[in-house]
Amino acid sequence: MNKLFSKKVKVKNQGMIRIPAELRKKFDIKDGDYVIFQEDERGDFVLKKIESEVKIREKALDIEKFKEVYKKSRQEDLELEI
Repeated sequence: MNKLFSKKVKVKNQGMIRIPAELRKKFDIKDGDYVIFQEDERGDFVLKKIESEVKIREKALDIEKFKEVYKKSRQEDLELEI
């Protein structure tokens, strides 16, 4: 069973907080990563790691490359059938 994590942190200047090292390690949060505070159904908020726009764009390019490779391999398959 996973141990739930709870730790008190102090809100500093301009609303800044420090994410505890244990959580950064567990959720692979590194310098420059983005997180989002999201309200749940109960009115509590949760912190979630999100992908940066750069990573999302890189994945989109990978999908386009995949489509290109798939289309080419499909054409080769069709040529073999003839």
